[in-house]
Amino acid sequence: FMVKHAPIDIVLGGPPCVDYTGINASRKGVRGEQGQYLQRFGTLVAAIRDHPLQRDVPLYFFAENVILRGRDLDEVSIAFDITPLEVDAHYFSPCRRKRHFFLNYPSNFFDLGGPASESKLSSCLQVGWMHPADATPRNNNHNTNNNSRSEDADAAIQAGAGATLRKANTFMASSSRIDDERMTVVKKIEKNGYIGRSIMVLERERLMGFPERYVAQPLVPLFEEVRNAMCKERLPGHETPWTKEMDSKYQCFSGDVPQLAIDDRSSNGTPKARLSPPQSTAKVGSSP
Repeated sequence: FMVKHAPIDIVLGGPPCVDYTGINASRKGVRGEQGQYLQRFGTLVAAIRDHPLQRDVPLYFFAENVILRGRDLDEVSIAFDITPLEVDAHYFSPCRRKRHFFLNYPSNFFDLGGPASESKLSSCLQVGWMHPADATPRNNNHNTNNNSRSEDADAAIQAGAGATLRKANTFMASSSRIDDERMTVVKKIEKNGYIGRSIMVLERERLMGFPERYVAQPLVPLFEEVRNAMCKERLPGHETPWTKEMDSKYQCFSGDVPQLAIDDRSSNGTPKARLSPPQSTAKVGSSP
């Protein structure tokens, strides 16, 4: 690798968080099949930095993951030979999302002790929708119970009282959490009534800083292809699996298909797959 690409300017990555995240009750940390990659990232950085072909070229690195703790934090920090920077996305966005960043270039370009960004959840929602907490502004002069709210309190809601910095919670990647109650927003429909729903895809795109329909647009033709393939399979005498009826470009969403090497064995003797990257002539990350 170094003979072909050295010297390297920067190594960037976001290894899997499944073995570190607190919402995974079966997480195994740095000992996990996925968790090992963050530690190995640090080992890779050290190997490149100390390689003769790197010469005197400074090597920069940047890796991101969820908040690590205890032994996991200690071992990964040793691998990178650096203490991670803890940053919450609320400093820059309408979301709360604490993460660890392992990096070796100056990070004092913002004040982590300063105020959060002025951007808020409501700025990314469809008209009329709000954070549930904004439906009950704290006002000692009024009863804020939904069943007996005063007109003044309702006016305060419309004016955005108490909603200056309401942030969205971290989005959960698990499909079982797509309708997590922390993702609920509400809308007033009558004097004392509200309806609620989960934050929709369009709003999530805005909250994450993506262009509108960044996620939805490519899914429309995919779902259309799936629907047509499944309907065709049900025709009398048609035995081809519906997955084979789909356009080949939809059968592997990652583009080039990596080769799986199964010569390694896990502790119980079962094959352990390793991804071998597809052949490419691009020198990503190398110096000009």
